[in-house]
Amino acid sequence: MVFEGKDEQGKVVSNPNFGYGHQNLPYADDISKDFYQIGISAYTTGISIYIIGLKKIS
Repeated sequence: MVFEGKDEQGKVVSNPNFGYGHQNLPYADDISKDFYQIGISAYTTGISIYIIGLKKIS
C-alpha cells in the first residue's frame, strides 16, 4: 500500500510513505479508512517506522 502524501486535489499534505498489511481504522465520525500494519516514511532528517494493530500471538 502506497500513500503519495497528496489529497484529492493533488495538494501535498504529508510525506510519501508505504507499508505492508491491511488495517481498517475507524474514526469517531463513523468513517473508516484503509491503512497498513507495518510502514515506513522518509523525511529530510530521518525516517519513521509504523507498527499498527498487530495481534498478540499466543
